[in-house]
Amino acid sequence: MTGRAVFLLVLAALAVAAGGAVFLRCEGSAPTLAGPEEIFLGREGTTLALQASDAGSGLREVRVVLAHAKGEAPLALRTFPGTWLRGGDGGAAAVAIEVPVDPKALGLAEGSAFLRASARDWSWRGPLAGNETRLEIPVIVDVTPPRLSVENGLTYVRRGGSGAVVYAVEEATARDGVEVGDVFFAGAPLPGAPVAEGLRRLAIFAIPRNAPPDPPVRVVAVDRAGNRRTGGWATRFTERVFEEVPIELTPRFLDQKIPELAREVGVQADANLAAFQEINTRVRAENEARYASLRSESARRRSIFLRMR
Repeated sequence: MTGRAVFLLVLAALAVAAGGAVFLRCEGSAPTLAGPEEIFLGREGTTLALQASDAGSGLREVRVVLAHAKGEAPLALRTFPGTWLRGGDGGAAAVAIEVPVDPKALGLAEGSAFLRASARDWSWRGPLAGNETRLEIPVIVDVTPPRLSVENGLTYVRRGGSGAVVYAVEEATARDGVEVGDVFFAGAPLPGAPVAEGLRRLAIFAIPRNAPPDPPVRVVAVDRAGNRRTGGWATRFTERVFEEVPIELTPRFLDQKIPELAREVGVQADANLAAFQEINTRVRAENEARYASLRSESARRRSIFLRMR
């Protein structure tokens, strides 16, 4: 084989390699970009969560703007390391991008807007502009708390007791009910109320034994944008002292019952007394939290059932 032939073979190989590299760098798979289907933007603002990824040439940038009645407001521009020669760090793992949106700082008026996001990669497509994916999310700007009125008169409550309150909201809420200190009791449609009065609500609440002295009792309503309004009414609180009754735990009880109970709830301890203390504190607190979650879910399902009737 002559030197010229060898040179031509090497040149051809280099051309094939270069063509392959160009082909790879001109890949046409666009980035993935995901976000919520709709955004409700309230007075306190929100943080938008986006997910972006590119398994080909790697993410190059993600840009986010808000289009509203007065124009467009840039919200975020995040760039990712890479070069035109080798691209970026490709991979299927999604990158989380959080974008704070403050309606007051942006001077937004109530109404509709659009959040427009775009993701671009390091591909040579375009030319060199890369593949791009665009996402447009409708935004509802609502900075007015829901209107709320309480219908109860003077209500007597006492520690360890319960009560009920009827109230009305003028729009559908994401969450409404009664707060007793830091404890929340979900409301439900008032049974028997006419369809035209479907936003009249009833909440049954309790005064927990461990509530603070003369705890605040208030109705609260939160709309889908996170705007919150509270309303109080006349309540008269009566303190109550609960007698503490000591319970003696016999060695026989500790030896026979505690090991069995500890196995059931997954508690491991070197001694039965230590296991009992763990069950009576941590496990009991976890159970009470689950009971509160079940009460809230039960109220939500009852609300759905009454609306379907």
